[in-house]
Amino acid sequence: MKMSLAHLGICLVIAFSSFGCSVFQKNSTEYWKAVAQAKREPASPGTRALFERACGHGNQAACLHVDPKRSGLKLARVPVFQGATGETSTQINVLTEKSTEVDVLLWNESTGEFIESTASPTSTRDFSPFAITNYKYDNLSPGISYRLEIVNRQGMLLDFRHFKTLKPATTKLHFALVSCMNDFVVEPQETMWQGVVSQKPEVMFWIGDLVYSDRTSMGKQDADPKQLWERYVETRRRLPIFYVEQLIPTFTVWDDHDMGQGDGTAAYSHIGEAAKIFRTFFPQDPVQGTLGVGPGLSAEISLVGQRFYLLDDRSFRSPTVNPKGRDGKPAPIYREEDKKNQAHLGAKQEEWLLSRLKMNDQPAWLFMGDQFFGGYHPFESYQGSHPKAFANFLKMIRPVKAPLIFASGDRHLTEIIKVPREVLGYPTFEITSSGIHATLYRGALLKDPSPNQWVGKDGVYNYTIVNSEVKKRGLGLEATALGPNAEVLYEKKWDLTK
Repeated sequence: MKMSLAHLGICLVIAFSSFGCSVFQKNSTEYWKAVAQAKREPASPGTRALFERACGHGNQAACLHVDPKRSGLKLARVPVFQGATGETSTQINVLTEKSTEVDVLLWNESTGEFIESTASPTSTRDFSPFAITNYKYDNLSPGISYRLEIVNRQGMLLDFRHFKTLKPATTKLHFALVSCMNDFVVEPQETMWQGVVSQKPEVMFWIGDLVYSDRTSMGKQDADPKQLWERYVETRRRLPIFYVEQLIPTFTVWDDHDMGQGDGTAAYSHIGEAAKIFRTFFPQDPVQGTLGVGPGLSAEISLVGQRFYLLDDRSFRSPTVNPKGRDGKPAPIYREEDKKNQAHLGAKQEEWLLSRLKMNDQPAWLFMGDQFFGGYHPFESYQGSHPKAFANFLKMIRPVKAPLIFASGDRHLTEIIKVPREVLGYPTFEITSSGIHATLYRGALLKDPSPNQWVGKDGVYNYTIVNSEVKKRGLGLEATALGPNAEVLYEKKWDLTK
């Protein structure tokens, strides 16, 4: 057998003898023989016997087929992310080193059947030692557990994950709202992500600032394409959520830090490359019956009789014209042109949103990176940054028959804002969930009181768990903001009706 240098190195680690290397070659050969047999006859006694033999010779990948709950495995640990998912399909990406050739194998844990990916494009950069591969899987079964195995060419198990697709349609959804994932804020990461996972959300919505690409070890710096790629890789390798054993389907949209420029607009010179990298690391291709894409990085997700709109607040954004100064400083002087031609979401995206909202009267969530009704503070928000455009936006969506509710991130605090009846013709709400691990600003709500706030908390890391149930003319809602060690920051229960 012809051996690569990598193979030789592994042999030397296993044993400083030809006997040790021959044992390694044997269990590697036996493993791939068992895999080939499993693809032909998934549940046959002969297939199991082959996996048992390879397991007996120390192959950990084979041992998973003998005992899927086997513990004590020594793994290299590989970051994995489960993106857009429907009832019968999913999109998963895996970050690996270019120098390590891997095979990603998917197995139905009930039947032992091997599932081939329908697409697996790999993205790299010449300057980076890392590659990211997006795997698409179709014709999956709802409610069935699948095991994803990451194995090198020598048959060594590097890592594995379990996942399910979305359950068949019901009227209830249990989901997590997460934003502001600064990887340089290290201390709370483990406990915060453990808390999210312990809540067992069916899906997660990550609504902006998933990657602080405009931050480096040297401080704040607008990102060029090289920095963008490197910061996405660093974040993927650092955050605990990318190493959890049970994957959670996640839908995403970006905000300014993901784009590479704090408070950035459509004028940012690298916005096109930034959008491409964002969707490479957070795959969200259309899923029939579940997900459709809109202008920029926007998307429409249909789940359990509800619609979720992830709105892109950067790709079409004009310069801010917020009349308030920050930190006691006088308000900036804006160009008359910017005051007249305001855009937060942009006409194209808003027209798309309105056309989709008019399709039916199912309740709809509008998600965005920065706040909608944030005119009370001097920081970014639709209402505060582009007041004229926001007024027109509210006028546009007011006639929509479907009841609407809003959610956002960005603020580094958590709150629920009551939107008065006169705004849309019925009372509604905006949930802000920010940030899971980001800089804290204690006293922010005292400094800039939120006049329509129902409940809120600043100065603490947070995420929000939402239970949303379709009811006649609206939704039954329960929102719980949680902090470190799953401490309840607030809990509210109410009905949204129109």
